[in-house]
Amino acid sequence: MDPSRADPLANSRNVILGLLLALAAASWVLLIWQQADAHMGMTMASPTMGMSAPLFLMIWVVMMVAMMFPTAAPMILTFHRVQASKRQRGQAFVATWVFVAAYMAVWTLSGVAAYAGALAAEAIAADATLSAAAAARIGGAILLAAGLYQLTPLKDVCLSKCRTPISFIMTSWREGTGGALRMGLLHGSYCLGCCWLLFVVLFPLGVMNVAAMAVITLLVFAEKTLPWGRPVVRAAAGALVAYGLLILAAPQVLPTFMEGMGAAAQATSSSIDPEYRFDVVEARPAGPGKTIVTVRVVQVPADKTVEGAIVREARTNMGPAGMAEMTGKVTPLPPDRSGIYPFLIEADMAGKWELTLEMEMQGGSHTVRGAVTYNISS
Repeated sequence: MDPSRADPLANSRNVILGLLLALAAASWVLLIWQQADAHMGMTMASPTMGMSAPLFLMIWVVMMVAMMFPTAAPMILTFHRVQASKRQRGQAFVATWVFVAAYMAVWTLSGVAAYAGALAAEAIAADATLSAAAAARIGGAILLAAGLYQLTPLKDVCLSKCRTPISFIMTSWREGTGGALRMGLLHGSYCLGCCWLLFVVLFPLGVMNVAAMAVITLLVFAEKTLPWGRPVVRAAAGALVAYGLLILAAPQVLPTFMEGMGAAAQATSSSIDPEYRFDVVEARPAGPGKTIVTVRVVQVPADKTVEGAIVREARTNMGPAGMAEMTGKVTPLPPDRSGIYPFLIEADMAGKWELTLEMEMQGGSHTVRGAVTYNISS
């Protein structure tokens, strides 16, 4: 066949498919590189990964491109085919990127909601001082809920819209750029309704858990495109429910289970001498990755600041945020005020941190242990 007479519609379709897959592949490479980074690897158990909202949202969008572009490709290509046919007939058409942009806007907004929920979860966990087992069982309950959602009528309705691209395009068609935006938002909403709990389970499994992301991507692709997609839905429901029940019975099987977290928190609270109180005077930035935390030790019965205490041990971690394995370097500094004890903290992960101190009281009469919490801003 003469290459010059090749079908232009097929050529443009191949270009769009190639771009979608190339963007998805690049996103997967970035996610794998991020997980391989030791610093990111230690933050998998934190819902927000210790990141600010813009950085979290950027990572979320990369995840959505990696996971959803392959599964949304049939719908995007169907939209393009209809628009390209209109163009060939000399009719008004809309570029496919308008539809894709609206589709991604839905998933970006879901990232905003995910970050807000993650912040709330971290705050609740910090206030409740949950043990590692209790936190893992909450994750198990989320997996259980995701499995049950697979069998709901809402899941079935949304999946029906996603499985029939030509039917969706024909029944939802709107002319013009505004119509394409509306169609993209509508398809994104159906897609979100179909898959949202499958993405929520990434929080207990590890937000940057690439293996879990790959399994979910394959599952969503099978549900949407394969002839036996509906049996896959039921099989996934059974697997999620079974795994959720297993975690409720044995919390340690959850990938983000951190056995030392609860024990460390309990040891800190039980070892504090009730006659002494540790207060944070200030926590201020002191350069990239450095924070100076100033602590006052108060003798409770007399409400008197303790002077001349000797720091025997000082350590810090992200225990209050559920990340006891995320540690920083602590260096005691010479006091510049009587009864005030400054410490240089070297840790660049934003979030709530805990400083645990063991101090020998004046005269070496006894040793007091206590802890304070402070925030490192991004």
